Amino acid sequence: MKIAFLHPDLGIGGAERLVVDAAVSLVNRGHHVAMYTSHYTTERCFDETKNGMFHVHVYGDWLPRYICHLGHILFAILRGIWLALRVGFSCTRYDVYVCDQISIYVPILRILAPRSKILFYCHFPDQLLSKRTNCLKSLYRIPFDMIEQVTTALSDRVLVNSKFTKSIYKRTFTLVAKDPYVLYPCVFLDELNTIGAEPTPDVETDIVLLSINRFERKKNIALAVEALVELRALVSSDTYDRVKLVLAGGYEERIQENKDYYEEIQKVVQQGNVQDKIEYKLSFSDAEKLELLSSCTAVVYTPENEHFGIVPIEAMAAARPVLATNSGGPMESVEHEKTGYLQEISAKSFAIGMASLVKYPLKAKLMGEAGRKRVTRMFSRDSFGAQLENHCDILVKQKSWSLLEIAISYSPIVVGAGLYLGSRYTMYM
Repeated sequence: MKIAFLHPDLGIGGAERLVVDAAVSLVNRGHHVAMYTSHYTTERCFDETKNGMFHVHVYGDWLPRYICHLGHILFAILRGIWLALRVGFSCTRYDVYVCDQISIYVPILRILAPRSKILFYCHFPDQLLSKRTNCLKSLYRIPFDMIEQVTTALSDRVLVNSKFTKSIYKRTFTLVAKDPYVLYPCVFLDELNTIGAEPTPDVETDIVLLSINRFERKKNIALAVEALVELRALVSSDTYDRVKLVLAGGYEERIQENKDYYEEIQKVVQQGNVQDKIEYKLSFSDAEKLELLSSCTAVVYTPENEHFGIVPIEAMAAARPVLATNSGGPMESVEHEKTGYLQEISAKSFAIGMASLVKYPLKAKLMGEAGRKRVTRMFSRDSFGAQLENHCDILVKQKSWSLLEIAISYSPIVVGAGLYLGSRYTMYM
């Protein structure tokens, strides 16, 4: 099959890791793959995008992301429209288009490539990621929320990254008739499996706790720092003196939230008087990530209601136990008290989990080994590729719809969307 991926920003993150893994797995299974994106630089990307396995095409990076830090969703849609138009009007036709994050691609490709199939991968409904801080913001978001719902419905099949996301999807997209399929993300096991079960810290006496997250407020990295402060009262002074917390994650100067939250984290560190126990790693290569994982005793994962979370399964593949929140995707990936701990979202609760991991290194080692077995069984790239290939194969074998059939089929959704928009605006007037 000829398969094209459309993704808004091919940088470094969980969503980007997924689409790159998907592309690589399909190439390895003998398919022709191309990647289309609105932003890509070889300085900040995954290595697989540079080795020639598939071509990366960039269209629309000249469009702004926002103006005066306003209009993020508006400009994201405009960049998406331009990218889809460039792909749709190109001479190359694909059997399947795989879209994610931005659903505005779907109706454009539906019109310009009516014989192709469209697969949409939903990491999480975008409308739930936006904070409605006031009435004006709520009014502003209404049409974009409806666009997301209607355009997602125009895809031939919807995949989601976890059972948790599936439940949220079905509660959110009430106009969408399709029942989504769960396809868990994967990890590339070959390199991670080379990491030994015993940590190799920079200093032999160090006990390293590792946080891997983008510097964004929703990742709640401050929780790891606050838990480190609480840990002081739960372990001996000798043990606490050996503990170090490494805060590693995506950081870009061009993204204001990255800069703001990094400064906020530094204030939390100063307030807790743990400056000497914190090490920062602002962005990193794949090779550096392997070094970070090999040097740590455990991985601390702090986001609440994370849609899935690729970091916990990378940590388990590296034979490292995971300390995560008892919410969202980690509830499906981490097995409580067997491959790590699922804790309540409080500094005290996380400190209790930390204490168990640093006080009993043999227990942490056994948890890590159990995690590696779990990932091999459930989250390998081979398993992921086989399932994705099967979804694409099923779509390609289905009958192609004409534009008239599409219009007739989805007209009730469009009418319902119009009525919904009217009712929402009336409510705020």
